[in-house]
Amino acid sequence: MNILDEFEKAQMKGRHEETEQIKNNTEIQKDIEKKIFDANSDELPDVYSLASGFIRLYISIDNMDKLDNCNWLRQTYQKEADELLTRFISVNLFLTDHGKKLEAFDEIRCELNKQIGETDYTYRKVLHLQAFNNNVPQSYAFLKD
Repeated sequence: MNILDEFEKAQMKGRHEETEQIKNNTEIQKDIEKKIFDANSDELPDVYSLASGFIRLYISIDNMDKLDNCNWLRQTYQKEADELLTRFISVNLFLTDHGKKLEAFDEIRCELNKQIGETDYTYRKVLHLQAFNNNVPQSYAFLKD
């Protein structure tokens, strides 16, 4: 019986080692898949995020239409956004190495974030001033009494 117990233990140990190897192989396979996925997403990481940033910028610019007498402001921001979009498209079409494109995309992303912030800030500031000015009397005659 002792030999049978030893044989059974050896089989169990062998199965346990096989199971551990399967787990290790599965983990290694997942690591490899993750590295491949990350490498693929690193290929053009900024194209889609920059495109969605431009959508956000143009939505902010379109909000300027809601402000009274601010068409000139909208046109100014529209011109700046169009210039940046042209720059983005030009960089995207360049036949150059990936590193230079990433550097250019980085600069464009910084400028894009700046323009989005400025546009949103300006819209909110003008909206606030227009709302506030409607509640303030236009002359100081009320101080006379």
